[in-house]
Amino acid sequence: MLSPHTKLRRIAVEVLAKHPLLVTKHLKKLRQILKTHTLPVQLDTLWLLSRLKRRPKLAQSLWPLLQRSLQTSSLQKLKKTLWVLFKMFPRSHKASLEEAVTFLHHPHQDVRSLAIMLFSRYKPLHPKWIDLVIKALHDKQWRVRRAAVTTLGVWGPLAKKAEKEVQARLNDPAYPVSIVAQFSLLSIRKR
Repeated sequence: MLSPHTKLRRIAVEVLAKHPLLVTKHLKKLRQILKTHTLPVQLDTLWLLSRLKRRPKLAQSLWPLLQRSLQTSSLQKLKKTLWVLFKMFPRSHKASLEEAVTFLHHPHQDVRSLAIMLFSRYKPLHPKWIDLVIKALHDKQWRVRRAAVTTLGVWGPLAKKAEKEVQARLNDPAYPVSIVAQFSLLSIRKR
């Protein structure tokens, strides 16, 4: 059962989600919540941040706290933090992508697929990135393979190197992967 204090915090988070301008006003309090409060309240705060539209200054000011959240042992908190990175951070924020690379080999499939989805927000500036996503096409979990196929499709012709690998995913045993592979192949073959 939740304490009254925790209930009040959750209500505050819901109110802030409906009025995004209040978030920037109460940024100091949000930082404090992410530093000190219980895990459920931290998760609610991360959820709130993921609901905001991309705001580069706000995202930049929260980066040190989110970076610390990525070092957590809580799977829920880690997934929510990766989701905040995906939803909130501007495409120019390369540090979030560098963090994502470290999670490509995480034991949990949701963390790996979210890390791969972060790649879809950037052009493949380095050939190594394409190789990392191609490697994810051979993951045991279909969600990770689907995220990899999706990312390659978003990159389009820039992912030409992966065309044969994506074509092989047309026969993937998981139906969602094979469907996404069809659309990704069309995108990769565009000229």
